[in-house]
Amino acid sequence: MNEDALTEAQWEDVSALADGELPAGQSDAVARRAREDPAWRRAQEELAALDRLLEAYAVPAAGADLVERIIARLPAKAPSAWGVGRVIRYLAPAAAAAAIILGVEIYRRVPQAAPYAPEARQVSKALQGIPERDQFVVENLDLFRNYEVLVNLETIEAIQRLETPRGT
Repeated sequence: MNEDALTEAQWEDVSALADGELPAGQSDAVARRAREDPAWRRAQEELAALDRLLEAYAVPAAGADLVERIIARLPAKAPSAWGVGRVIRYLAPAAAAAAIILGVEIYRRVPQAAPYAPEARQVSKALQGIPERDQFVVENLDLFRNYEVLVNLETIEAIQRLETPRGT
């Protein structure tokens, strides 16, 4: 058999055999190869020795003062890269002032609704004969693009009264 070093895939097979991760048929084939091939046998022995060493290793306990020693080695204050703290100290108030000015300008440029429109009287007259639950629909006609959702006859009549031109 080949006495050269095993390939990575062959090492994986030997390792999987040692860990018991191979299916029964494949496990038998790898075990037979490890008995017959010296390179495979050496790989299996190396993994077994490594496994024994790892099982025998005792992890040392951390010292009671470990946290204090780590904190003591940290610098008192991390150096500020590019003076970020100083920049933020001056930019934050400037950004707040800019946001306030921008808000005021936007408010000034947005058209404001008229306080009272003459159409409101017509809507209130049309609402007199409509049940209270349907008044919202008539008051907010501009929200409804599809009149098919309005199935109440009184609501539809009120819409027709509002849409019919007067005095023509």
